[in-house]
Amino acid sequence: MQKKNSIPFKDIGQGPAVVLIHDLPLTAEIWNEQIDPLQHAGFRVILPDFSQCREYNSIADYSHSILRLLNRLGLRRFAACGMGMGGAILFDLLERHPKRIAGACFISTRPVQDDVQERARRAELINQLMQSEGENAREQLVSMLFAGREQQLPAHLINSVRQMVNNYDRDALINGLKAMIHRRDYTQLLANLQLPTMVVSGEHDNICHPHHIGVMAGILPRCLCSDQLDGGHLLSLELPQELSRKLVDFFRRIAPRRNQVEVEEPEELVPAM
Repeated sequence: MQKKNSIPFKDIGQGPAVVLIHDLPLTAEIWNEQIDPLQHAGFRVILPDFSQCREYNSIADYSHSILRLLNRLGLRRFAACGMGMGGAILFDLLERHPKRIAGACFISTRPVQDDVQERARRAELINQLMQSEGENAREQLVSMLFAGREQQLPAHLINSVRQMVNNYDRDALINGLKAMIHRRDYTQLLANLQLPTMVVSGEHDNICHPHHIGVMAGILPRCLCSDQLDGGHLLSLELPQELSRKLVDFFRRIAPRRNQVEVEEPEELVPAM
């Protein structure tokens, strides 16, 4: 794991750059099964990891940090995939810097804000975490991710997810939950996205209902693929081979011809209007 500009990240392979953005409260490890297929297909895979980053308080902070990282790597054009909160970060990137992104894939994510009940649930988790290391809160997060499907999944997958959640820095987790509470509604952005997109959901996802994926696919002007897989929220872990094939197919269709140029890093990224 390399570290630049305060973001731990992995940089694997050569070719057109693909950025995989993980969900909260997980880590870049959720993409482990996608790295080799993408690398072997000729892509350079960039995996930022926010699990130990305490200084980010908003979705814009996360997207800003990704742009600064890619600027330092000399990557002007890239494709991106976001899962869960990673999808919200990708929406923010698309709103602020649409010309930088060659194609966007959204997995188990939605453009709308939390409803009142979801915000209250996140606020309660924050309160628990602020009072202690939040063992109970972390276990609640694990249960939310699986949504009662534990009996259908292998023990090693469940243990891996639990370890990611338990290893997530407490302050980074608190700030990530706050960022999700206050994230914007990006529904109005969808119709203006003129780049190729793909949306994928899990049929049994109780965090991001498949209905949202259908709505997104109907609005996105250049949605090349909309698919619902026989899994839950954690598709990269539950159905790694199937999801990897879809990502490889999508990124092959939209791979940018040029992606490594000298980039002058701005002092501040231009804010969205």
